[in-house]
Amino acid sequence: MARASITVDTPGFSNTALTETAVDAGDTGDGDAFANDGRTYVLMVNTDAADTLTFDFVSGGTTDGLAIADVTGTVTPGVDVGLTTAKLFGPFDPSTFNQPSGDFIGQIELDYTGTAAAITDSFISVFH
Repeated sequence: MARASITVDTPGFSNTALTETAVDAGDTGDGDAFANDGRTYVLMVNTDAADTLTFDFVSGGTTDGLAIADVTGTVTPGVDVGLTTAKLFGPFDPSTFNQPSGDFIGQIELDYTGTAAAITDSFISVFH
């Protein structure tokens, strides 16, 4: 499945709701991407009762010609069906995380590596 671009919200004082994007089990490997201005945050929500969601923020940066390692994030499962667990990630330094070339230049690529159940039962919201 091809990588998809996620909407980046700019919440205001009027109780603006964040766009909630469902994560697809087919996103394993080529997941999602989102624009990053250095003030961007990601809210990952796992509604699966048993499995941890695992994902990588793919680094596009280099230092002294060496690639900077990807950063792995996890969101543990809820204790019981119907409960959710959420974590907030960011902000992301553009020189470390933004892709320097390709289809998603200036964006952060996100790959999901957790179980299919955890991926399917997860949502992402991106905002700045």
